[in-house]
Amino acid sequence: MPDFLGVAAATPDPVAVIVIRLIVAAVFGAAVAFVYRRTRRMPASSFTITLVLLAILIAMVTQVIGNNVARAFSLVGALSIVRFRTVVRDTQDTAYVIAAVALGMAVGAGHFGVAVAGFGMLAVAAFAMMSPVAGDGPATAEDLPFTLTVRLGLGVDAAVAVGPRLESHASAWRLIGAATSRQGLAIDVSGELNGMTFSGPVALGQTVAAQPAVADCLVRNMYRYGTGHLETATEQPVLDALKSTFRTGGYHVRDLMRDIVASDGFRFVAAPAP
Repeated sequence: MPDFLGVAAATPDPVAVIVIRLIVAAVFGAAVAFVYRRTRRMPASSFTITLVLLAILIAMVTQVIGNNVARAFSLVGALSIVRFRTVVRDTQDTAYVIAAVALGMAVGAGHFGVAVAGFGMLAVAAFAMMSPVAGDGPATAEDLPFTLTVRLGLGVDAAVAVGPRLESHASAWRLIGAATSRQGLAIDVSGELNGMTFSGPVALGQTVAAQPAVADCLVRNMYRYGTGHLETATEQPVLDALKSTFRTGGYHVRDLMRDIVASDGFRFVAAPAP
């Protein structure tokens, strides 16, 4: 095994030192959250709490790793199972997350000077580049106190679709951002199927239901499931009768299941295929 993966013999830190580092990490996390709340237009309360907890957790992880490289790789593998699906609202929020991580790591490693200097530069830069309308209370007419969330279909320009209506009811408005639903997993339910166009989930269902092949496929697969085998040539008349009854009966699945159980193909064993 390479030497750098070996377990380094190190004296564990006293409990008092560990507690002090965690408390200091919490203080730095709270300080980052304070700067975030003072420099952002609409700070999220849950995000500020996350910054404090993140600094504490990173400080704890850093103390667990210590100088042990093998332990660091083990923690990376263990933490890789965590998946984050929440999209960060603004790229500046990402900078505050990285700041909480860096400060927690510096405190956990005992580099308090690095943490103090880094936080000082962060605070100066954040306040120096702060938007003139950020902070407590509206400063100008451009400071919009309300947020309106609108759900639109894919491919629709939000400014074109919503802009004229907002202009007629609001004295000032601004588009903050636009994103696809479910992080891009939304589906555009519109298209054409066998010459029939549809738009929306209801129209899609009606278009699919109107296709004769869909009903025939449903009957055939339910018959196979009920009998436990693929239909043979001698069972084709039974299957055709079930398809016809299913169409004329209004496409009721419950009636189809009853007809399958009552059919000769279900009640009698078919002759083996030659």
